[in-house]
Amino acid sequence: SHPGIEAPVETGLNHALQSTIAVARNEWKHVAEVVTDFDPALPMVRCLPGDRNQVFLNVLGNAAHAIGRVVGD
Repeated sequence: SHPGIEAPVETGLNHALQSTIAVARNEWKHVAEVVTDFDPALPMVRCLPGDRNQVFLNVLGNAAHAIGRVVGD
């Protein structure tokens, strides 16, 4: 996350998602294995990095909890 950024900036999704996966590891490490296949040619996107990372974190956390309910903790 980038606190204090109030205007959209050009950012790379691949690096942001990889970083968020690492941050969320405690959420998913006991119930799943995360495999990535990022497109290196993915263009930069204009967004609010903190908000974008929070969305990624929420999706990963929700997925981990859902998987945990199915496969058990």
